[in-house]
Amino acid sequence: GSNIVTVTSGAQLNSVLSATNNTYKDKPLVVYIGGTITWENASNTEIRLRRSNVSIIGLENTGEFHGVGIRISHGASNIIIRNLLMHEVPQSRGAGDHINLDGQDGAVSNIWIDHNEFYNDLNVDKDFYDELVSGRSEVKNVSISYNILRDSQKTSLWGSSDDVAEDAGRTISYHHNYWKNVVS
Repeated sequence: GSNIVTVTSGAQLNSVLSATNNTYKDKPLVVYIGGTITWENASNTEIRLRRSNVSIIGLENTGEFHGVGIRISHGASNIIIRNLLMHEVPQSRGAGDHINLDGQDGAVSNIWIDHNEFYNDLNVDKDFYDELVSGRSEVKNVSISYNILRDSQKTSLWGSSDDVAEDAGRTISYHHNYWKNVVS
């Protein structure tokens, strides 16, 4: 019952992921990334994943996000992000993270981030880039495994306030990741 599609631009990816896309909206979806997704080819907007049962998988040596990240929100669950090269997302673009799990408008859960490479540039101001992978509010059952996280001032932030209730039930697992040249 799943649908499989390959995209080569951010505009195509946002269209396929749209909750109003009649072709895919009610079915499990596997999206292969067969090129470089950029801020420009995403119509100057972040990639928005607001639905459940989606896998975003980079094709060998071609699945790349350059300067644009993915925001997972609106109660999305059962999400896999795998085999991607994601790099250099300025804070001025969307959430500013490579992958941002945003549970403010519904719990985001059952997320697997696996076998990716994330990096920024240490030769810019520490606030030019934000985190590589982060989450806030209701985020639970997240596994981050076998990734490379490198060359970044900020790598991973979980939560966005001092409100203890925001952190209730958050479960994040890191397993076999490689951290290199990171500051915080």
